[in-house]
Amino acid sequence: MKEKLQRKPLPKGLPFFLVFLTLVLYSFSAYGQTRTITGSISAETGELLPGATVIEKGTTNGTQTDFDGQYSITVSEGATLVYSYVGFVEQEVAINGRNTIDIVLMEDTAQLDEVVVIGYGTRNREDLTGAVSTVQAATIQEQPITTFEQALSGQVSGVQLRQNGAPGGGPEILVRGVASTGANNAPLYVVDGIPLGNVNSQRDNFVLSSIDPNSIESISVLKDASSKAIYGSRASNGVVVITTKRGKVGKPTITFGVSTGFQSIPEFEQPNILNAEQLRRYRIEIFEDQRFATGSLGPGEETELDRLIALGDLGEGTNWFDVITRNAPISEYNIGINGGTENVRYNISTNYTNQDGTLINTNFKRYSIRANIDVDVTDNIRVGLNLAPTQTIATGGRTDAGRENFQIFNAVPLSRWLDPSAPVFDENGELTNIARGDVLPFYNVNPVYLLTEREDNRRTNQLLAGSFLELDIIEGLTVKTFGSIQYTDRRNTFFEPSDFPGSNLTPNLLGTRQARAGIDELTNFNWIWENTLRYSTTIAENHRIDALVGANLEVRRSDNTIVRAVDIIDQSIRIPNSDNVNPENINNFTGRGEASENKLVSFIGRLDYAYKDKYYVTGTIRRDGSSRFGADTRFGNFPSVAAAWRISNEPFWKNIKNTVSEFKLEGGYGISGSNANIGDFRAQGRINPSDPNTPRPDYVFGGNNAPGSAVTSLPNSLLTWEEAEETNFGVDLGFLNNRIFLGVDYYNIETEGFLEDLPLPTTSGFGSILTNLGSIQNRGVEIELQLKNVFGGKEFQWDANLNFTRNRSKVLELSADAGFIRRGVIAREFTETAVGEEVGLYRGFKVTGLFTQEDLDNPDVPKYDDNSQQVGSLKYEDGNGDGILGDAEDFMIIGNPNPDFNYGMVHTFRYKNLDLNVIFVGVVGQQIFNGFTQFNGNQDGVFNVDTRQLERWRPGQDPTLGGIPGTASARSRQRFRQPNSFYVEDGDYLWVRNITLGYNIKGEDSGNFFRNARLYTSVQNPFLFTEYENGNPEINRSGDTALVRNVNYGAFPIARVFTLGLDVTF
Repeated sequence: MKEKLQRKPLPKGLPFFLVFLTLVLYSFSAYGQTRTITGSISAETGELLPGATVIEKGTTNGTQTDFDGQYSITVSEGATLVYSYVGFVEQEVAINGRNTIDIVLMEDTAQLDEVVVIGYGTRNREDLTGAVSTVQAATIQEQPITTFEQALSGQVSGVQLRQNGAPGGGPEILVRGVASTGANNAPLYVVDGIPLGNVNSQRDNFVLSSIDPNSIESISVLKDASSKAIYGSRASNGVVVITTKRGKVGKPTITFGVSTGFQSIPEFEQPNILNAEQLRRYRIEIFEDQRFATGSLGPGEETELDRLIALGDLGEGTNWFDVITRNAPISEYNIGINGGTENVRYNISTNYTNQDGTLINTNFKRYSIRANIDVDVTDNIRVGLNLAPTQTIATGGRTDAGRENFQIFNAVPLSRWLDPSAPVFDENGELTNIARGDVLPFYNVNPVYLLTEREDNRRTNQLLAGSFLELDIIEGLTVKTFGSIQYTDRRNTFFEPSDFPGSNLTPNLLGTRQARAGIDELTNFNWIWENTLRYSTTIAENHRIDALVGANLEVRRSDNTIVRAVDIIDQSIRIPNSDNVNPENINNFTGRGEASENKLVSFIGRLDYAYKDKYYVTGTIRRDGSSRFGADTRFGNFPSVAAAWRISNEPFWKNIKNTVSEFKLEGGYGISGSNANIGDFRAQGRINPSDPNTPRPDYVFGGNNAPGSAVTSLPNSLLTWEEAEETNFGVDLGFLNNRIFLGVDYYNIETEGFLEDLPLPTTSGFGSILTNLGSIQNRGVEIELQLKNVFGGKEFQWDANLNFTRNRSKVLELSADAGFIRRGVIAREFTETAVGEEVGLYRGFKVTGLFTQEDLDNPDVPKYDDNSQQVGSLKYEDGNGDGILGDAEDFMIIGNPNPDFNYGMVHTFRYKNLDLNVIFVGVVGQQIFNGFTQFNGNQDGVFNVDTRQLERWRPGQDPTLGGIPGTASARSRQRFRQPNSFYVEDGDYLWVRNITLGYNIKGEDSGNFFRNARLYTSVQNPFLFTEYENGNPEINRSGDTALVRNVNYGAFPIARVFTLGLDVTF
């Protein structure tokens, strides 16, 4: 029995099997268990990091911190969490049975806080070898703006902006000065890899205004040749690269934003002109002074004087500027969703903007959708889609003065010179079509009638779409093909009723008696196919190489249909209709079509090399071929090379790196080009009239007239690119772990071969020929200083961005025989661009004072050519030294629109849940040409005048005190309304561009109904400090070019905008 009960030995290997089985069962048990981890993510300074990412390693399970830096995530037992935030070092942490994990992320000084988007790729800030300034999404979203260019104001060195007040309008932008004498000096705009072109439209900014600023992730401004030469033939004016938001791994994040506000006209935009009674007294005094000077008045003048006296006190009268302006509402709504897995990521946003203009009956609306989708098909295949349909609708026209001489019959200039004694409504309360008062002999359309009864509508449908396929062939070698389209359908319509007056100073009171309407239908279809091959590798841990080669093909086509109807019968039908016009009028219905196309083929290459993150070399090359040029000159090469030495990564720097954390020297040289100032077929010349409405060239055969053709524009097969040769040197300095960061750049740019019309002798039979004219040099210094929570506060933080730019232009060569180019006509050509001088200087009479009796008696003092000067008449320098005060032959340089320097400051203050953002911009040394003096300084008594006329010289006063001349001399009055130094005024200013105060609400305070929310209020253009007395010191006449700048001729007033908004993240 004992033997039977004896234990038998276990089978061999059974203990190991039981242990293995136990572990497997435990593993399955553990796999079925989960754990919720909560905690916070903060920086070393204690600042909590909202929007930081937490992902369970090896899965798609992830979340983001709320506004208070808190997170909660449910993960498997034994999981490892990956914590990341832009600008900080990623951390991996095993949970090890914990329920609460608080993470402190270390700032990644190697990234220098940002990844910068450049041409055909991205770079860490530390790896840049060129001059690139960047504005990030957080900065853009702190401003309630309607167009993205406004976000650059005060933020970026080397960039000059001139804003205008038109709803949906964008500012004029110059990067590193004037690069061409042509009409277009705008930078190239690139959105998500799609070049939109060198867009320079400001007030009707339909291409750029289609972009919703809230959808933007970053804006990079490429300024030097090293960074922009990769864009070749369109980059000499700089490149603005816009990158929109893309999806991030994690649960869906829904954002909703709403803002509403109103716009008002700042007091500085009010014109300084006379009211009705002041104007009546002024005209009376003109006759009195003339009688004093000559001893008598003519019969008609005596009658007019008696009539003016009999009118009696007229009071204030009509303030025409007040009646055409208003407080205007503005509202904006945004909804977005962002999220995805490791394989599929998406960002979808929508926007609706509705902005009334501060001029009556003007408006801008934008409806936009943007969808960006990225898909990792496999580990080595990726595809993406960008889709952005947009519609913009703008109403209102005839607001600004035109660019040609005496184009003053639009709303704003009319409000400056019309008779203030004229009523807006007649005795029956009906709106008048003509503003004719009792004081002035000249009159024109009632500007209220112009803005309300004349219809101007502009509708633009635009689609931007791009798709890419990216394949990793082997490790480090990636091929990418990218195709994109830009389709624009633009429809402009206008209608004028029959009682609308003509553009002259005494139009028919009943109007033209011919109602008219028009349609312009413009379509653009641009497509681009881009193929690149990129290779990136690191050799022996110290040698980083990144190489890129590619080929692009781009085709741009535009079609334009123009229809006009005159003498419309039924004015309730306000579009052109051939059945609705007077059949007896042979010009009652006209139309024409236009088509244009250009092609660009490009080959690109770039090589980046870095050794031990200390030594960097970058070389780029682009070869462009454009159909815009002749067969022998259509290809151009645009190379660049740059190098940098990151001294702070040298071993000898180690002991001071905690203090001076970054020190880099860099330099570069390159060539970029521009084809923005040549039309698609200009190099080929033109046959038939340039204006289709003019008679065709006719020939006589056998005594009979026969229609024919003739060359009307000369071809030039030698036309070639405008080229900019540029050298750039820079230094980057970071202190205290880059909390203080200083960047300084010096540049020297020589642009040559301007595409400009060269005047020809009349004996040639042609007025001009398009040619490559000369060269301009721009030299300057740019400084950017960034301060990031320098004092390391946890509750109170202060960030600042300060920038400074000094640019000097100089004309080196012009092909024009005279050695100068003159542009801009206000009575006479008033700007001059001459060899050895800066661009676009003002010219006119250089006033030295007023004639005294001693001057009249002194034979050595030059006199008027008709010897009509009197005491108190305008006296100016004899510019040509012939002893006679003549006309334009005595013009001299009287002013300079180019600033000595401009600067910007952005200050951000945070205290607990409050944040305050203040943006300043300033300019020193610029001058402004007050073109409205042509009519507001007219002393003939036919226009309303500015209040300076109240200080004019009158008989009995001392003429040596200077000031505005008297009115008795007809020649003096004529000279005074021509360009002279009284037109020119200093335009220095410091402008508080924006003040925004925000309050951040934590999700937990709402019962976690949302993740976070921000309530804010903002004032745009709240304060302006300047001695300029005539409105917006960033003024620019509509249609003027870089050679005609800072001209105040009457433009859409800038607005002060008050906004209240709410942004919520779910």
